[in-house]
Amino acid sequence: MYYVNGQLTDQKPTIAVADFGFARGITVFELFRVYGGVPFRLAEHLARLAFGAKELGIALPYTLAEIETQCRNLMAQHRYAHSAVKLYLTAGVPQMSSGLSFAACADFTPQLFIMEDEVKPKHPEAPYGYEAYARGQALKTVAHIRELPQVKTANYGIGYYAARQVAGSAYDDVLFTTPQGYVTEATRSNVFFIMPGGKLVTPKSGMLYGITRQVVLELVQDLGIECQEADLTPTDIYQAEAAFTTGSIAELVPARSLDDHALPFPGFSHPVFQQLRAAFGLATGQGVRAAA
Repeated sequence: MYYVNGQLTDQKPTIAVADFGFARGITVFELFRVYGGVPFRLAEHLARLAFGAKELGIALPYTLAEIETQCRNLMAQHRYAHSAVKLYLTAGVPQMSSGLSFAACADFTPQLFIMEDEVKPKHPEAPYGYEAYARGQALKTVAHIRELPQVKTANYGIGYYAARQVAGSAYDDVLFTTPQGYVTEATRSNVFFIMPGGKLVTPKSGMLYGITRQVVLELVQDLGIECQEADLTPTDIYQAEAAFTTGSIAELVPARSLDDHALPFPGFSHPVFQQLRAAFGLATGQGVRAAA
């Protein structure tokens, strides 16, 4: 089942070729996890959807309360044990599209699609497989930055391009850097570094402010872990003892190296990461996660 423009249907959503969501890539995207039938941080995801829509000038066709009701109705239809709900808000087809500038395009009819996919984690500690998380990611810095990085859009062109450049190499994912040389984010996730002494540091600007990132920032306060948001260069992060990325589906994924610098505590091995991993399990209602 799907929600298409406020209507529950079993017909797969379709999008018009002339819709600017397809033709020009003007689509706001959100995804939130559902654990045991309970949506995780739904309000924050919907607030970010509204922020993105405002930034791109897309009129929300429904109130956030109405969108939340649609999401919950869809979840009630499927009753998955664990799932991910995706929302796509497209600009729609403009009724006036003549002229020399995009500014001449007007009278759009935004389209809202909501769908839910079942999530079956390969391991309770590691959604994409325990071995991959225990080994950790090899991350490489690349000099790219996403368009409008503060908005969660369906435009993953830069991330797709950057990932393809390292495909088949020893690297698993990339870390973008700004023209000024500051590390921002990975292709689909935020990043944290555990520095000597157990201090946590994460980039402060030039990226999407992820919901899972925010959860980690809240958890460190509860755990009494020192944390700082800062502008970081590759040279700065090479001093890290450990690192991990954060995202709604992958959750907390540890790293093993940054560029050609092997981390002293790869994978699950750093005690601060183990604390955070256990605390995140509690936050999602999945119980305490044992240390690896």
